[in-house]
Amino acid sequence: MTYLVPAVAAALLVQSLCLWRVSRRLQQLLQLEAKLASFGHSLTLLTDTTEGCFQALAAELASSGARSHARGSRQRRVVNAARRNQTVERIAAEEDLALSEVQLRLAMAKQGSAAQGEDGGSLRS
Repeated sequence: MTYLVPAVAAALLVQSLCLWRVSRRLQQLLQLEAKLASFGHSLTLLTDTTEGCFQALAAELASSGARSHARGSRQRRVVNAARRNQTVERIAAEEDLALSEVQLRLAMAKQGSAAQGEDGGSLRS
């Protein structure tokens, strides 16, 4: 009996030490789990933001291509209408443009054709 009390006390001390170490490890594990959850949420937010950015960029590129095609066809329509001797006012009304914009488009087309004529002439000689 005299050895039983110190043996139980030693066993109790060892178990308490083991329980304390397990509780510390469990606390560290809970902190690690919280950090991983935070990183997971951050990664999800980053992924969603990147995906949204790529979708917006793709939509802008698609609409930009359509707009540039529409601009080119509008320029051709304005120039062709001027070649058919339509007035600037009528072209502006049909294309829903300002008079100054129609005049600018015609001037740019005239400069472009003059530049092509000069380049072509220098290449031929």
